[in-house]
Amino acid sequence: MKLNIRGKSGKSYIFHTYTLPAKLTAVGGVYMYLKLQKNGDFKIIKIGNTHNFIDEMANHSQIKKLGATHITAIQKNNKAKREQIVNDIRYLLKR
Repeated sequence: MKLNIRGKSGKSYIFHTYTLPAKLTAVGGVYMYLKLQKNGDFKIIKIGNTHNFIDEMANHSQIKKLGATHITAIQKNNKAKREQIVNDIRYLLKR
């Protein structure tokens, strides 16, 4: 499933969503751990970035303890670009 996430800047980012545990590739990117609510909406548990999704998924059991059911991710190999996206969407955690 694709999610269109709009940053605080107004820019849109297309994220791909997977049920946990997910098998992602060894590339860098931005991710959000999500919890599927009873009404069908997602609650964001954590926003971050990684140089390697495989390394990030190795720790998914800890985030599942917080209730995460899904991960949504966008591939970005450039570290500065990943950080820019995280800063642009971080406001979503406060909703």
